[in-house]
Amino acid sequence: MLNPRVVLLIATALVLTSFVVPLQAETENTGDNVAVPDAAYSNPLMATVAVGISPYGIAYDSGNGNVYVTNEATNNVSVISPSNSVVATISAGISPYAVAYDAGNGNVYVANYGSNNVSVISPSGKVVANISVGHSPRALAYDAANGNIYVANSHSNNVTVISSSGVISENIIVGVAPMGVAYDAGNGNIYVANYGSNNVSVISPSDKIVATINVGVSPLGVAYDTGNGNVYVANYGSNNVSVISLSGTISATVNVGTNPYGIDFDSGNGNVYVANYGSNNVSVISPSNIVVATINVGVSPLGVAYDAGNGDIYVANYGSNNVSVISPSNIVVATINVGVAPVAVAYDAGNGNIYVANYGSNNVSVISSSGKVAATVKVGSVPEGVCYDSGNGNIYVANYGSKNVSVISSSGKVVANIGVGVNPRALAYDAGNGNIYVANSGSNNVSEISSSGKVVANIAVGGGPIGITYDAGNGNIYVANSNSNNVSVISPSDKIVATINVGTTPFGIAYDSGNGNIYVANFNSNNVSVISSSGKVAATVKVGSVPEGVCYDSGNGNVYVTNRNGGDVSVISPLNTVIATVILGVTLEGVAYDSGNGNIYVANPQLNTVFVIFPQTLLQFTETGLPQGMQWNVTIGGQTYNSTSQSIAIGQPMGLFNYSVSSDSRKYSPVTGSGSVLVNTEYTHVSISFSPFTYMLEFKETGLPAGTLWAVTVNGTEESSVSDIYFNLTNGTYAYSVHTSTSTYSPSVSSSHITVNGRGSTTAVSFSEITYVLSIYETGLPSGTSWNVTVDGITHVSTKPYLNLSETNGTHYLSVASSGYISSATYNTTNISGSNDTVTVHFSLPASAPAPFPQSLIYIIAAGIIAAGAVGAAVIIIRKKK
Repeated sequence: MLNPRVVLLIATALVLTSFVVPLQAETENTGDNVAVPDAAYSNPLMATVAVGISPYGIAYDSGNGNVYVTNEATNNVSVISPSNSVVATISAGISPYAVAYDAGNGNVYVANYGSNNVSVISPSGKVVANISVGHSPRALAYDAANGNIYVANSHSNNVTVISSSGVISENIIVGVAPMGVAYDAGNGNIYVANYGSNNVSVISPSDKIVATINVGVSPLGVAYDTGNGNVYVANYGSNNVSVISLSGTISATVNVGTNPYGIDFDSGNGNVYVANYGSNNVSVISPSNIVVATINVGVSPLGVAYDAGNGDIYVANYGSNNVSVISPSNIVVATINVGVAPVAVAYDAGNGNIYVANYGSNNVSVISSSGKVAATVKVGSVPEGVCYDSGNGNIYVANYGSKNVSVISSSGKVVANIGVGVNPRALAYDAGNGNIYVANSGSNNVSEISSSGKVVANIAVGGGPIGITYDAGNGNIYVANSNSNNVSVISPSDKIVATINVGTTPFGIAYDSGNGNIYVANFNSNNVSVISSSGKVAATVKVGSVPEGVCYDSGNGNVYVTNRNGGDVSVISPLNTVIATVILGVTLEGVAYDSGNGNIYVANPQLNTVFVIFPQTLLQFTETGLPQGMQWNVTIGGQTYNSTSQSIAIGQPMGLFNYSVSSDSRKYSPVTGSGSVLVNTEYTHVSISFSPFTYMLEFKETGLPAGTLWAVTVNGTEESSVSDIYFNLTNGTYAYSVHTSTSTYSPSVSSSHITVNGRGSTTAVSFSEITYVLSIYETGLPSGTSWNVTVDGITHVSTKPYLNLSETNGTHYLSVASSGYISSATYNTTNISGSNDTVTVHFSLPASAPAPFPQSLIYIIAAGIIAAGAVGAAVIIIRKKK
C-alpha cells in the first residue's frame, strides 16, 4: 500500500487568457486515451418534446423505434416517434407511473399506480389487457430470459411476476416500499430498490430472494450496465448512486445531483445517465464511475431511457410537462492516461508542458499543450515530487526510493541525478537565488541544490518534511512537517527563522502571490491553514476528506486543494472561503496550475490518469415569470449580478456553487430562492422561475380532540392536518370551507371568504360537538308531579310530562324515577346516531299502596285551613276590644 504523498506545485504567474482554449484531439493514434470537449455539442440538449401533464415513466420500444411516456396526471401514455414528435396518446389506468417494453411479444406494459393494475399496449397501439397486481405499482422490468414482467408494488411490499401469457405466476415479498426494478442480463437476476428500507432485494431466475444489499438512503431507480456487468442504484435521499459489482457488493458510491430518481445505461457510449429530480439536471457517469458531465433539462426530471436506435437519451420532466432529448455526445472534463500511480504535477512555463511524476512506474509523463502525452521520461525509483526551474528551464524530480533528484532538461533528457537526503518527497524553486530546495521526509532536513547542480546545504527542519514552497514576497522557503504538525520557515540566508504550528499532518503547501499568504493542506484534520505574510495563522478553512495537494491559480486568484479520500477538489477564494467543489469521484493527489491555458491538472493514482479542469466556463441563468423590464438578481461566489432582461451570463470557474436569486419587487419571488449548480462543462444553464409573492395564511383550530384530522379548502385546493393548516397565497379574495373527518364535531364557520392584501393572517376555527335532542316523555303521573331523569350521571328534574335534553352521538345510560312510583325505565340505554331520539317512560303505583289524594285537593284543604285560622284570629281580636 502506498504511503500518503504530496507534491510541491509551482504555478508561475502569467497572464490568463480571457477565454478557455479547449483541448483538441489528435488524429494519430498515440495510445493515449484523451477525452476532450466536442465543439459540435457545446449544448447536448437536442430537443424538447411537449407531452401530457406530469410525465413520469419512460421507455424505448426497439420494435418500432418509438419512446413511450406515462403522463401521471392525465392518465395516458404519449408515444414519441424517432423524429421526436408525439404520434399517439393512449389512455391507460389511473396515475400511470412506469412503463416497460417486452421484446418477446412486442407489447408495452404500463404500471398504473392509482388503479393497482398493469395495462398492456399491443404493437398496434391498443390496450389489450389490464392485469390486476399489488397495491400502488411503481416500476416494471422485462426479463428477456424467461419473458416475464416484474412489477414492484410500493404499498404491498412485493413484486408481481406476470408471465409471457399475461398470467400472474408469483408475488414475491421484498423490502419496504419497492419503487425501482431492473433485470441483469449477466446473471439473470432481478434487482429491486426498496425505498423504505434502504436496500436492494436480489431475485434469482427461480424467483427466490437470494440477497439483500444495503445501499444509500431512499433508493429509487435501478439500471443494469451491460458493459461492466454492474448494477447502478439511484439513492434519492443521499444524492448519490450505489454501484453493485458482479460479486454483489458495493464497489463505488458516486455523488450526483439533488434527489436522483430515474437511471439508465447507454450501451452506445458506456455511460450511465441519472435524472436528478431536485436539481433539474442529468448526471452522466462514465464507466470508471466518474461524473463526467451534468446536463440541464426540464423541471423535476423523473424518468430516463436510452434509445438504441438513434443513441439519444430521453428524460421525462415531471414539472415542466415535456421530454428532453440528449444527444450521444456530452462535454466532459478531459482525462489523460499517463503512467502508473501519478502523484505529482508541475507546469513548465518555458515550453508549456505539464510534467507528471508516476510513483508506480518510475517515470515522468510529459503532456504537451495539445493535451496528449508527448514523451515518457525514465527517472529514479518512486518519483514523488516535481518542479520547474524558470532560471535554467529544467525539471527537477524527487525520487523517494533512490534518495536523489533527477534533472530533466528542456530537450526531455535526464542530464543529472543528484544525491540528497533520505526519502525526498517535494521540491521548490527559489527565484531569488536560483536554487532548488528538496524536502527529505526520512532525514528531517532540506537539501539545497545550486544552479550548478551541487548540494550546497542541508538544513534541519521538523519531523517528516513533505511539502515545500517558495514565497516570492519575502524570499523565504516554507516547509510542511507532517510528523510535527508545523511549518518551518527558512530565510534567504538558510536559517530557520520561525516555526508555525498548523493542523494535523500538514502535507501540501503553496504560495499565493495575489495576497502573499501561504496555504497548507492538513491531511488528517481536513482543513487548510492560511499563514499570512506576518507569519501567523490568519485562517483555517474546512475542506474535503484528507486534503493533500495545493496550488494557486493566478488567473482567478483561487487556491485549489485536492481531497484524496473525498474524490473532489475544494476551491478556496481570496476571501478564504470554499466557493466550489469539483467532484471527480476517485483518489486524488497532486495538482498544478497551467498559466498558459488557465487549466488545472489533477493527478489521479487510482485510474492512472490526469484530470484537466477548465476553470473558467459560461454559466447562464434564465428567468421566467417576471414582467418585462423588472430587475432581478443572482448572487454566486460572493458576487451579485443583476439584469432587466431574461438572462444573466457569468464567467464562472469549474465547481459546485451555491447561489441565491431575488427580484427588486416585493410582488414577485423566485419559486426556489437558492440552490446549487455543478459547473463542469463549457456551458451550464440554470432556469429560474418567478411567481407573484405569496403570504402565509394560518387556520388555527380549537375544540377538536388531539389527533383529529380536519381540512380547509381554499379555491378548490385542500390541505388537511391534525394541527394548524397553512396556505401560501397571492393578494386577492378567496372562498374557503372547513370540514373534519369526524361527524361528531362541527366548525364555528363552515364556509366564508378571506382577503389577502400584502400580509399574512390567522383565522381561528373553533369546533364543538354536534348535539341532538333526546326527548323523554312520561305517562302515569298525576299532573304536576315531580320526576327526574339521570343521563350519564347528570340528573334533570321536571314537573311536566316531558323533558328535552341535548346529547351527542353515542350510547347513553339513563334512569328515570319519581317518589312513590315505579318507573318502567329504572335503568336503561339509548343510542343517538346522527338524529334526534325519543324515549317514553311509564310510571305506576306499587301494588299495596293506597291511592294518594289528588294533589289539587290537598291544595284546597290547605287553603281552607289557612282561611279558618284567619277568621278565628279576627274573632279573638274583636272580643278583646270589647
